[in-house]
Amino acid sequence: ALHLLFQSLPTILPARHWLTTRAVAMYLFWLMLADRRELIISYGGFVGRRATQKRSDAFSRTIEAIVAMAAGERDNALAAYEGVLVSIRDTVNSPWILPYEMDFLLLFIGNFPEAFASEYGEDLWRSQRFRPLLKKILPLVQHRRHRKRAIPELIKARLFEVFRMKNVKFSYDTALKRSRLSEQPLVEMICRVWFAR
Repeated sequence: ALHLLFQSLPTILPARHWLTTRAVAMYLFWLMLADRRELIISYGGFVGRRATQKRSDAFSRTIEAIVAMAAGERDNALAAYEGVLVSIRDTVNSPWILPYEMDFLLLFIGNFPEAFASEYGEDLWRSQRFRPLLKKILPLVQHRRHRKRAIPELIKARLFEVFRMKNVKFSYDTALKRSRLSEQPLVEMICRVWFAR
């Protein structure tokens, strides 16, 4: 029933409704993790309708990145992922992103390079195009507003590892403990996979 609801979501709410992009982005991310490419591609029309509105926030760009990668549009997927990294914001003056929404965006930022590497064999973590943008995510995940949550700590640990910084093991351990305490098995699994490398 939930699957059918999300399939009909773009027709229930207007494409410009702010809730639509958040819900659809999270649903498509789940489909990306489940490798349900045919369902992801069915959202191509939704992406087209959003594109006509000239408003691209981090959630819209997330949808574009996932749909483009599923459709085999490599360059569009990279451009959309770059757009997510550029447009992600978290300031006191911009309270429209709730903690769970920030966690979702960070989880996407951390997992999209893995999915892209699986699909195209390219390591975005080491790409000169993305390294400066990924480095700008570090102050965000280290901010006091996010210090006590598992996902920001997990992304911080991954970025520490990519940029060969200190305290990588400690950060992974902290993320693992927080994911257990907050009962987030997906985060715990990702943490174990990244840390085991």
